[in-house]
Amino acid sequence: MFAALVTALALSMAAPAGAQGDWPNRNVTLKLLAMYSPIRHPDFPDVPTLAETGWGQIDVPIWFGFFVPRGTPEAITAKLNAATVKISSTPEMKERLMQIGFLATTETIEETQAIMRKGGALIAGLIKEAKISVE
Repeated sequence: MFAALVTALALSMAAPAGAQGDWPNRNVTLKLLAMYSPIRHPDFPDVPTLAETGWGQIDVPIWFGFFVPRGTPEAITAKLNAATVKISSTPEMKERLMQIGFLATTETIEETQAIMRKGGALIAGLIKEAKISVE
């Protein structure tokens, strides 16, 4: 699966004459072949999802979350989750996140735990498939 995902990507980078290898000084051209999210990105409506291209769906979102120590009372975690959902759902926050390339979504605590389990299982499978070990 990992090799197929890498094969599906195309990246062409060229440094302009006189550039000293500093990333911000490089010209970058990307050809977007597919989005790995389950839906198309609004900024790139002509770029299909992997599922639409026939590769199957790989959903490994980049996400951010807040974590609290184990044993934190459920009432506190619920209050923090509600506040985060409220702020993340505002038009201002959605617009700001869109400006930096993110689609704002909100999840319940249980949904976040499921996302973490799914991502952990995927990464564990990739580590096993690639025969990566700690030295």
